[in-house]
Amino acid sequence: MTVPLITHAKEVIPGGVNSAIRVSPGSDRFVITGSSGPYVSTDTGRTILDFQSAYGATVLGHNDPDVDRAVAETARRLDNPGYGVTDAEVTLADMIIDRVASIEKVLLVNTGSEATYLAIRVARSVTGRPKILKFEGAYHGWHDSVLVNTGTPASRLGTTYLPSTGVLPGAVADTLVATWNDLDDVEAQLARHEGQVAAILVDPILSSAGGILPQPGFLEGLRRIATAHGALLVFDELITGFRVAVGGYQSLVGVDPDLTTFGKAIGNGYPIAGIGGTAAVMDEFSNVPGGTVYMGGTYNGHPAMAAAAIAVLEKMDREPVHAQLDRLGARLRAGLQELYTSHGIDATVTGIGSVWFPFLLEGEVHDYRDSLRHDRDLLVRIRSGLLEDHDILVTPVNWKSGKLNYSHTEVHVDRLLAATDAVLTEVSR
Repeated sequence: MTVPLITHAKEVIPGGVNSAIRVSPGSDRFVITGSSGPYVSTDTGRTILDFQSAYGATVLGHNDPDVDRAVAETARRLDNPGYGVTDAEVTLADMIIDRVASIEKVLLVNTGSEATYLAIRVARSVTGRPKILKFEGAYHGWHDSVLVNTGTPASRLGTTYLPSTGVLPGAVADTLVATWNDLDDVEAQLARHEGQVAAILVDPILSSAGGILPQPGFLEGLRRIATAHGALLVFDELITGFRVAVGGYQSLVGVDPDLTTFGKAIGNGYPIAGIGGTAAVMDEFSNVPGGTVYMGGTYNGHPAMAAAAIAVLEKMDREPVHAQLDRLGARLRAGLQELYTSHGIDATVTGIGSVWFPFLLEGEVHDYRDSLRHDRDLLVRIRSGLLEDHDILVTPVNWKSGKLNYSHTEVHVDRLLAATDAVLTEVSR
């Protein structure tokens, strides 16, 4: 008897997947064998309409032909020389600097965790200070100093919560945790630790808690507070960068951080990320003579990956990518809100542009603690119903927002709304 491939996957890969977040209801029933546009296909013969978009990475859709062509053409002429710099890296750096107002120089890496790690290291070097401040519920990568108070259970609020074993308490001793959308809390913590905070690290929307938007003036207030206390302001735009706007969320609010980390959407699923900022800060890296902040990586700026990012930005220049994403996202959020209301389910559908999340609760959501009132079990039931009964993927995991991509059309949005209506009818019985 042939063993199902997913069963064998669990025999050779811990849990059968290579990232913890890929474990969710339904993920243990098939292996993905193909992808195209808004769809993924499985070894069990299913074709699934994907609204997760690789957690935001595939902003154009799976296997975008222009991006894939650029990668293939570059790979045929140039692999990874591991010496000096390639023309693709220089071109991409120029394009990012042209599009993101706060960035004067760029370093390319492979993942978002690497980028935020480097942002913290250089901030500590530039300021000579040990502490960083992040926000309750925010995720900035898997490395120790930021893997704290992410997904904090209600019983652990107000304490130092580590969602992983193997992290030494000392690794997070210099990580302060503030309340999202609460400038008074941020101000108080920097005042309490005056002269010790190197950086305020912030995702412009609280993506890992469902995508809670900043209140008007919040990000502007962080800029003011950071400047007043001599700390660097770091925008972690791994989710928002190049997805909500070419210039990132910072371009929508007119706030210039000292450093920006980015990735995901810029490569349309190919592994590339980066950190950019003012020349004064970026020149502290040891790539520059006299720089003292070490960074390295054999695959940093891999030319084929840089070519993917160049193709993404070029497509955004010539086609109405964000206009379409904004239009479909607004229609989807409004449609979902209407459906939940019509089925008598308390819900607040939030999001921006191509990003959405239904908080299943009464009232608005301003911070992580508000999000704990949300009916996570009902959300998982709804999303599991979409996947199992309608072949529609919005990952059945709490707090993970859905994400449209440029390959989605009105027809796909209509299908999601119709399927959601059917699932809500079932769960409301």
